Amino acid sequence: MTLICLLCLAAGMAAGLSGWLAVFSGLDFMASLSLLALTFGVGLQLGGEGKLLGRMKGFGARAMLLPLAVAVGSVLAGTLAGAVMGLPANQSASASAGLAWYSLSAAILDDIAGPGVAALALLTNLFRELIAFLITPLIAKKIGHLEAIAPAGSTAMDTALPIIAAATDDQTAVYSVICGFTLSLFMPLLVTILYRIF
Repeated sequence: MTLICLLCLAAGMAAGLSGWLAVFSGLDFMASLSLLALTFGVGLQLGGEGKLLGRMKGFGARAMLLPLAVAVGSVLAGTLAGAVMGLPANQSASASAGLAWYSLSAAILDDIAGPGVAALALLTNLFRELIAFLITPLIAKKIGHLEAIAPAGSTAMDTALPIIAAATDDQTAVYSVICGFTLSLFMPLLVTILYRIF
C-alpha cells in the first residue's frame, strides 16, 4: 500500500507539472468527497470495534495517558523540527498531528491549507509509518514494550499492530489497539485545530 501511495503521488506530481491539472476542474470537489468517504470509513472501522470500548473501561484512565503522551510528544517534536527547518508552526504542528495516518491527515490539510501543506503531511506521516516498522522491535527490546507503541501513532491499531504484537506481549498489543483507536478518533480534530490556532 505504501508503494502504491508513493507511485500515485509521483504520478499526480507529473500530471500537475505537465499541465494536466486544468483538465481536472472538479479536483477540489473530488478531494472533499474523498475526505468524506475516508471519514465515513473511519466511523465504520471504529464502530466495528465495539468490544474495544468495553476493554478500554477495564484499563481505566491509565490507558488514556499513553495516547496523550504520544500525541503531545509527536506535536512538540514536529513543531521543533519544523522550526529548525524554517517552517511555519501551524504547518509543522498540524502535519505532525497526523500521527502516521498519512491519507486522512493529507486530505484534511489539503482541504483547509492547500496542496503544499497536504504534501508535507503525507510525506511526514508516510515516513513516520515506515520508520515505525523498522524501529519498533528495537525499541521493544532496548527500551520497553509500551514505548514501542509510540512510533506507530494511529497505525498502532492496524498496520503496525502485527509488528508491535510480535515484538512485545498480549497486554501491550491490547494497549496498542487502545492507543491507535484513541489517536485515530482525535486526529482529525487535532490536525484542524493546530493548523488554525498558530
